[in-house]
Amino acid sequence: MKDIMQWTLKQVLDKAASSDATPGGGSVAALTGSLAVSMVSMVASLTIGKERYAGVESQCRNILGKTRSLGAEFENLMKADMAAFENLMACFKMPRSSEEEKQQRQKAVQEAVKNCIEVPMAIARASVTALRLAGQVASIGNKNAISDAGVAVYLADAALGSALLNVDINLPMVKDETYARQVRYDKKELEQQAAKLKVEGLKIVNQRLGK
Repeated sequence: MKDIMQWTLKQVLDKAASSDATPGGGSVAALTGSLAVSMVSMVASLTIGKERYAGVESQCRNILGKTRSLGAEFENLMKADMAAFENLMACFKMPRSSEEEKQQRQKAVQEAVKNCIEVPMAIARASVTALRLAGQVASIGNKNAISDAGVAVYLADAALGSALLNVDINLPMVKDETYARQVRYDKKELEQQAAKLKVEGLKIVNQRLGK
């Protein structure tokens, strides 16, 4: 399969809309996170070099540097999510004629399921970082692009919520209850962080919009 990052936008949309299993919800969540990061980058870029915002230029350059690495992370997670799902499907097709094959298959499935949880959890963590950066750029960025900062907040929050739904659907398949308990705890922490950052970010955006 060709690297998703080499697809045209129409190819991505068509494949996501088709009966093909990938790209699915996790990859779309990562794509949404990438778009959020792009909006943060836009606001920072539109602030740098403007005399009116000279006092925050170094901060915006710092944000821009972080968005570059975060954008690359989301791109890698898009591909990782597709690979994780395809690997899980391959594990389900493993032979189970003998007891030994059944045990090997079960072990492989459990490892694959955990990977299908770890990738969207990584997407969710990256989304929290995107939310934080969106709030930062909203507070200091070019006021003419403040709506784009707000779009970044909404998109990052959507990316997180979407990623965690992919955790929810895979978690019941995990037989390791200690692992599952830790994932549920981490998931709740991410949700709480995101909720706070979303409220704070939108408050800044609305204030600077004069609402």
